[in-house]
Formats: sequence, C-alpha cells, structure tokens
Amino acid sequence: MRKVKLFEVLVKIPTLLSVPFLLCVSLHSVANEQSLTLNNIHWPPYQFSEPNQSREGLGTDILKRCTASLDYHLTYETFPVKRTHLFMQRGLLDVTFYSYKSSREEFVYYGKEPIFVSEYGFLAPANSGFEVASLDDVYSLTLGLLAGLSYTPELMEVITTNKANGRVVESNSVLNLVNELAGDKPSIDLVPNSKETFYWMIKEQGLEDRLEVLDYTLARKPYYITVSKASKNIADPQAFLTTMDTCLKDIKQSGEYDKMSSVYGLGPLRLN
Repeated sequence: MRKVKLFEVLVKIPTLLSVPFLLCVSLHSVANEQSLTLNNIHWPPYQFSEPNQSREGLGTDILKRCTASLDYHLTYETFPVKRTHLFMQRGLLDVTFYSYKSSREEFVYYGKEPIFVSEYGFLAPANSGFEVASLDDVYSLTLGLLAGLSYTPELMEVITTNKANGRVVESNSVLNLVNELAGDKPSIDLVPNSKETFYWMIKEQGLEDRLEVLDYTLARKPYYITVSKASKNIADPQAFLTTMDTCLKDIKQSGEYDKMSSVYGLGPLRLN
C-alpha cells in the first residue's frame, strides 16, 4: 500500500475545503436571482417559440442583454397573444413588449425607449390582383386576423364591418394564417400583421412564389419593454424600466444594437 506523505495531505486540504465553499457560493447566487417570466410568443424575428430555433429573437436577445447585470433569470412561457393581456393584468407574466395603447396603462408600466419598431401591412396570395391603395379597398375582402393583436382604429372599423358580413377569420397562430393564405384554395384574402414577420416567414417556409407583402402600410409601431403592475418579482418597476431604457440608449449609441438587429436581417432602428 502506498504511503501518503504529510505534505500531500496538507496540499489537498484547501482544495477539498473549497468544494463546499464554491457550492455554497453557487447556490447563494441562484437563490438571489429573481425569476422574470416572459411570454415567448412566435413572432419572428422579434421572438421565437419554436424549441429548435438557434436564435431567440431580437426582443429576447436585447432583454437578456439588458438584464445581464441584474439579479434576474429569464423564464419563458408560450401562450397565445390574447392570453398575454390577461396574464399581464394578473401578474402571471412579468414582462412583455407592447406598442403604446392608453388602456394598457391600467395594468402595465411602459418604458420610454423603443426596443424595436415594426411596420404593419397586408399579406396576400401572389398574383392575386388585390390592390390596396386605401382601407376602402379592404371592405370587400376576407381578413385573417391574429386573435389578441392590436389594430389601428381605422382598420378596426373595417374589421367590425367585415365581421358583421362574415368576412373575418380569427386564429391564435399567425403561422396558421400564413399557411392558409398560401394554400390552393385559401378561405381568406388578406392577413394584416407585421411586415417583418411576413418577410421572415415567407423566406423560412419557402413561399416566395405563393405569397407577397403588399406595399400599403397600415402603421409603424414602436414597441417598448413593459412591466406588469401586478408583478411580484419586480420590486421597483420604474427603476427596472429606467435601467432598461439606459441600456437601450447605450447599445444604440455604441452600434451594438445595429449588430444585434442585422443578425435577423433588420436594418438600423428607424422611428419615422
């Protein structure tokens, strides 16, 4: 049997003692991290709910970047858009990205610095012959709507009329609406949503010869980081949002934002 020399034992003692110490430090760090829950809806290129996506989306990337210095751990749930509103009201979700709507101020705090801007328009079957120069051209067409999505007041007037005439189809999935529109005999004529989302899905699904994004623009919407007023995980929402706004300004000024955006084929942030 090999004899263990005294100096070998003395050398190993600090190493052995450090193991439980490092474990305690690690557990202490995890214990101190506060969990933030985000609804990870399928909204490319801003968020992805697909489990096999190699990228998480521009919005999620930026949120992770800006919370990196804070004691927060992001957790993700995947709910339909419509349920996001309910869960933000109840505090079951802590954070989401919202365009500004005054009624939402009843249940969320808004940041001041846009996290991204999205242009909204219409998707149509390729070579459909549909021309939209104004919303008056949409009254005779059947719309495919994403349930829970916020629309402009002008488009809501069209939706109300078309719904009364049976020319509205709703779905909890924008991907389902895109695939329906790309079918041989679609039950819908147009889908209003983010143009950036349409461009991404057309490319990813290989539907360039079946779908087209119309030139008409409904609106350009800035989106902001928002915190649920019922959140139990963010003790000081205003301080949290101030930190997020400062981070957004810094990464925009340094050029880091444009680099993150370019990964998703998006150009520099433009507010107008």
